Amino acid sequence: MKVEDIMTTETIVMEAEDTTLTDAMSKMRDSGIHQIPLVKNRKYSGMVYYREILRRRSLQMKSKIGNFAVMTPHLEKSMEIRDAIKILRDSGLFALPVIEKEKIVGILSETDIVANIKDIIKADSVKNIAVMSTEPITVEEDEDFESATEKVRGLNESEIPVVKKNGKLSGILRVEEYTMNMILAEKQKMAKGDLAGDHGKVEVKCGSIMGNPIMSSEQASVLDSAEKMMKAHTRIIPIVDGDDKVVGIVGISDIIDIIDTGEGKEGILVEISGLDAWDDDIYDVAFFLADKFVSKLPKNGNVSHGSLRIHVAKYKTEGNVKYSIRTRLSTDHFHLNVNSYGWNFGKALSEVFDIYEERIRKMAVK
Repeated sequence: MKVEDIMTTETIVMEAEDTTLTDAMSKMRDSGIHQIPLVKNRKYSGMVYYREILRRRSLQMKSKIGNFAVMTPHLEKSMEIRDAIKILRDSGLFALPVIEKEKIVGILSETDIVANIKDIIKADSVKNIAVMSTEPITVEEDEDFESATEKVRGLNESEIPVVKKNGKLSGILRVEEYTMNMILAEKQKMAKGDLAGDHGKVEVKCGSIMGNPIMSSEQASVLDSAEKMMKAHTRIIPIVDGDDKVVGIVGISDIIDIIDTGEGKEGILVEISGLDAWDDDIYDVAFFLADKFVSKLPKNGNVSHGSLRIHVAKYKTEGNVKYSIRTRLSTDHFHLNVNSYGWNFGKALSEVFDIYEERIRKMAVK
């Protein structure tokens, strides 16, 4: 399969120097997309991602959209899809442009890949329980939207399950979509002279803005999850037990992670996400501990290649930083998830690797 077989060809393109942030966000909202390629003199000059815009501490809505451009790798339409998936995954982005003679001919996104997952891998033979994130993060119906936003930022996701007091699934909250609508609505108010804050701050409850629930079970296949996600236009699907209580979450990235792209044939690929550029000390600790753990894998579980993905979220409380660590270890033989959190990053990550070693030893005995 080639990139051109599944890429999106009807792409919206904007001029980097002639488009404002307001125009770009309005176009993304109206078209339902979260990224737009930019061009300068008809040539590709970068990509704008809605998620990257939201990470800015302040936004000048009249700014030229070119100020928010991200320089990205690019793909070719004749490229093998697994090679393209490797580039996309390594970039840490969720969509990349397909370029021919310096011009945009399409976009390949994570959604395009998951929509065609049954033609890439045998997704009907992999169960949700093998790839889902355990210890799912959720929000309750009466929780305020700001709380949900903070949780989603820590997860590096755009949606989060909403549950009732008893833990049963109630709906899906699309945080990015609601935030975009709020920003644009505020812009319209200011344009009319209705300044923010005139009417006081309104507390929005998650239950009042959530969408309809979608769900799957632990024993259902990844293909079942992928098809339901595509039909509902979501990036996550909650996994529920027999009482409809949320016990896990499968996201688009979880599904893409199980695609073997061959990058780990000579060892274990370690990927760390969620940290800032200035977190050098945390990176050093993470790679040191990861290297120590990976070196033991062949002895513990006869594992020669695969990937170890570590996502770190930081929460500031009373001047201190608490770390939330979510990891996935994927090999030809198994896919495991282990999460941890704590004030001491090194200790929390060491606990993750200790749990992995124990689980792998138990599997080896069986």
